[in-house]
Amino acid sequence: KDVYQEFKSFSIPLFWATTISLSSGLLDRYLLQYLSGSAEQGYYSLGFNLSAICFLLTGSFTPLLMREYAIAHQEQNSKRMVYLFSKYLPIFYVATSIIACFIASYGDWLAQIVGGDDFEKAAFSVMILGIAPIHQTYGQLSGSLMTATDRTNEYGKISIVMTVLGLPFTYFMLAPESYWGLNLGATGLALKLVIIQVIGVNVQIWYNTRYLSIQMKNLVIHQ
Repeated sequence: KDVYQEFKSFSIPLFWATTISLSSGLLDRYLLQYLSGSAEQGYYSLGFNLSAICFLLTGSFTPLLMREYAIAHQEQNSKRMVYLFSKYLPIFYVATSIIACFIASYGDWLAQIVGGDDFEKAAFSVMILGIAPIHQTYGQLSGSLMTATDRTNEYGKISIVMTVLGLPFTYFMLAPESYWGLNLGATGLALKLVIIQVIGVNVQIWYNTRYLSIQMKNLVIHQ
């Protein structure tokens, strides 16, 4: 029973956060299809898939960093956690930025190389979505600290709140002008993703810097 209760309290916030995030992502895609059409859906999908290249490096490193956080947390070694958090977040932020800025700078070229001439109009979406992984890297590495220190309740609540706040933003970006929207199609959904992500990640960092009793200022300046 003790193991069950511990597993439940740890996992349930992550379960609900993942479920709501997945549902929101599907709703975003549905609204893009319904309000902007299949072509815009294709433009967004191309940019989204190209941006995933940026996670090849940080995706493999995140479990290792989470393990180090967990060991330091079990040993109640706060200095070690501060060291890991302060050192590796900026390093991988820069590493991801190098790839992401290349995609953002050459989005028009990449869109045509990968998708062909039919995807020429996808260039701006690809360029904006190329920027998204920069802060998503911060989110992955910062979120791993919350997970390793058993603060999944905070982690889940932040994710859920940002996901719910993003839904009206999606409508505003995609809806026709006659319905008080900007009618931006794939570009609008890409902008929404980047903006919500920047806000959400910095909320995460605020919680983590409070937990570690360090200043957030340096990380904000670095961004």
